[in-house]
Amino acid sequence: MQHSYNITAADAKGGLAFRAAVNAALQALVSNNLGESAATTLYEGMWQWFEGGSTWTLKAYTGVEGYEWVTILTIDTSTGTLTFEGLADFLLDDFAEYSEKAIPADDDTILINDSEDEGAVKRITKSSLSTPAALASYRDLVVANNSSNPTYQVDVAAAAIVLEDSSGNAKRFGTLAETVDITASGANGLDTGSEAASTWYHIWAIGKSDGTLDALVSTSSTAPTLPEGYTYKGYLGAVYNNGSSNIITFHQYNNDVSIMETGVLAGGTQSSYTSVSLAAAVPPTAKTVTGFLSAVGGASTAPAAYLAATSAGISAMTVQSNAANNSTFTAFITMKLVEAQTVYYKNLATGGSVYLYVSQFSY
Repeated sequence: MQHSYNITAADAKGGLAFRAAVNAALQALVSNNLGESAATTLYEGMWQWFEGGSTWTLKAYTGVEGYEWVTILTIDTSTGTLTFEGLADFLLDDFAEYSEKAIPADDDTILINDSEDEGAVKRITKSSLSTPAALASYRDLVVANNSSNPTYQVDVAAAAIVLEDSSGNAKRFGTLAETVDITASGANGLDTGSEAASTWYHIWAIGKSDGTLDALVSTSSTAPTLPEGYTYKGYLGAVYNNGSSNIITFHQYNNDVSIMETGVLAGGTQSSYTSVSLAAAVPPTAKTVTGFLSAVGGASTAPAAYLAATSAGISAMTVQSNAANNSTFTAFITMKLVEAQTVYYKNLATGGSVYLYVSQFSY
């Protein structure tokens, strides 16, 4: 039903004609101007349902040349599927969380403080930063080793999930409950290639327009190869397949992941900020890392050490004690990752050393 929303003088003079004209306008309002084509009379800010067989599309009229109609959502009346245009922009986490001291320089680099030249800055490539893939929007996500085959299968479950297609259109799916096998191929397996040792595998939820929902593992954190017929995807997390080609023991709830305690630094003695690789403990998409930092004192010095997100000392945390010499002091720490899979430490105790263990991380 469509209407010009203009009650003519002729309609206004007659009681029945006036009532009919008002009723017609009200019917057009409640139906959001439902019709196969645009209404004859258009107003900026007006919404209209465009009916095309089993597909109904809700659009807003802007009056702006080249962008007259903006799509809001689409309903497939044959399946009851509701798809929001650009909904994921509001549902997905903002993953561009660099340090407040990191300043964009251009499309490929950013500027950060230079620890080797006080007051100066240096360029680093964005590829070295911790920039997670766009996470899917989900509720009650649980990812963990399969109880029967924990070394090569992973169970993936969620109460509900929203995925995107290649154009950024979002679609809400129902319950996800799948087992992914890194020795298999296609849906609920590897996207391409075969199982590799010492490799981080990224877990994706994938879907079809008909509502089919599965999972996929890929070495890519940004562009997995989707099986035929699957057009929607969303990033869920990652698992590490160790040097023995066994998936490590882990448990993920929503964005938080717990792993077995993993040592990434043993007996570090450097007195200036030195990098520590977390590649065996956290994926390149991790945003934070949690674990234990231990400082061991020297023969005549108490334990003291720093841990930071960059070589400039961003987000530095200290572990130190006035305890007796040669003693050990340990603290539980959580740190945002500015550079992918990397933190920096320095030892302040002459003759002392530093140890770092990772037990958790998050996306």
